[in-house]
Amino acid sequence: KAIYLVHPVRMNIHEIYAHEFPSTCIGIDGIVSTDISNNILYACGAMNDGTGGGGAGIGIGTWTTTGAIESATITNNTCIDNKRFGIFVETQSAAITAGHFVIADNIVSAVNVSTADGIADSGVTGIVITGNHVYGPTTSSTGEGISANLGTSNTAGVEGIIKGNYVNGFNYGIDYYQGNLAASVLAGYSIIGNRVSNAITAGIRLVGNATHPADGAVVSNNVVHNSGG
Repeated sequence: KAIYLVHPVRMNIHEIYAHEFPSTCIGIDGIVSTDISNNILYACGAMNDGTGGGGAGIGIGTWTTTGAIESATITNNTCIDNKRFGIFVETQSAAITAGHFVIADNIVSAVNVSTADGIADSGVTGIVITGNHVYGPTTSSTGEGISANLGTSNTAGVEGIIKGNYVNGFNYGIDYYQGNLAASVLAGYSIIGNRVSNAITAGIRLVGNATHPADGAVVSNNVVHNSGG
């Protein structure tokens, strides 16, 4: 990794240009009250085959033991052609963590990487993803523009907000995949006011579990254009 930190507290990580590292550009576990902003992160995850963990511009790992105090703002970064993710937040303990995260006003492009996801929430509660420009391939992609998905810990995020983003391309523009959650878990995601264009299979996809097919999601006032096979 270009930068790897464990349990940073009240740090500012900004104005870094990191490019073409074998793994994630900026990787942090157990983040507390930290701002990550105004970085340019290009083509990291060079050794990732497109299916492994990591390989991101910015990758945040959270823990159930410290989740209640973990928090970060991730804003105004430019993440280009990173192999697996532009930006992701993921539990490291196969259980949903509390966490307090805002991912806003970033540019994430994966137009040259068919395996990449743009922004992913894999296992935290109440994340806010807003105002981002996320671009991917429009003809061949296995990735998702913005997603709440299972990740490597097989645990998706809950109760988050995806609002006011511009997403173009990818296999799914916005993907809400909660298929593994227990019936007692109400995922409660809100997907509101996004613009999704040119997604290959579907502009917005929701996959719940057998008991709660939509897992309490609110989906409203989105514009989906030229998407779906």
